Amino acid sequence: MEEIPSFWNIDTSSLDSVVSPKSVLQKQASELSKLSKGKLLGVVRTQQNRQRDGFIQEFYIEVPLLDNYRYNLLDVIHSITMFPATIRLYSPAGGQDDTETDDLSGFMEALKRILTSKDTNNLLAGLLAQVDYEVPTHSGVPSEDAFPPEEDLPF
Repeated sequence: MEEIPSFWNIDTSSLDSVVSPKSVLQKQASELSKLSKGKLLGVVRTQQNRQRDGFIQEFYIEVPLLDNYRYNLLDVIHSITMFPATIRLYSPAGGQDDTETDDLSGFMEALKRILTSKDTNNLLAGLLAQVDYEVPTHSGVPSEDAFPPEEDLPF
């Protein structure tokens, strides 16, 4: 029987120079985890987007010390060809804001603006403040000096 040849013409030589929205988000997730010393974890999850025949990259901030609390900071919605891409930023108040980007440069500028914004900084500070407070313990049980005396309580 004659061997059937492959008809695929896939050039993988240029793949090392391709930067995808997912790889940019993964780098930022890694940096967040490193800068917060593991108190905040950046997590990127990929979902198929059937509406645009592409993908949704979900960017979460996870807080292991707060019972693995997870906040969906933003999503990136893009086609298989990656650009144009939409960055959908979620507000803690429940709203969302979409930013359209046409190429990698515009995507990185928009993402930098979001990650360095006052709102994002306030969100991170709020999460870190809840993690950084540690109740003094003795053998895993809060010690009595961890709580104010009853006469100091406002009720």
